[in-house]
Amino acid sequence: MQARANVLPAWNMLLRGFMAGAYIAMGAALATVCVTGTAAFLGAGVAKLVLGSVFPVGLIIIVLTGAELFTGDAMFAPMAAFKHKVSWAAVMNLWVWVYVGNLIGSLVFAYLMSVGHWSQSPEALQLQPHSVLLQ
Repeated sequence: MQARANVLPAWNMLLRGFMAGAYIAMGAALATVCVTGTAAFLGAGVAKLVLGSVFPVGLIIIVLTGAELFTGDAMFAPMAAFKHKVSWAAVMNLWVWVYVGNLIGSLVFAYLMSVGHWSQSPEALQLQPHSVLLQ
């Protein structure tokens, strides 16, 4: 967050926050999938290493796409306000919209994972005859 907090419209901050919440949830889900059962075969140390090396994928996606994660904005926005580049009202506005966006994005991802297409029985997930993979 540079001094742009006062120029972004609320919908933009909400959308960027939504995407960052979904991306961080994806990184956490990927890390959980990768570490499940690893400790039993390779040991707890290797499982923690795998977890620590896979989770940052979500953070990398956030940085590459320019999404807004609340934790980053909570660190950088006050610095801009202390240097009088943005007002404290703009900082609070950014914090509210990004936090709400992060929350909604992570909850939507959790909802899709729990009741979406991926949570159905294996029979429901079978490929259809017209699938590109089967041609």
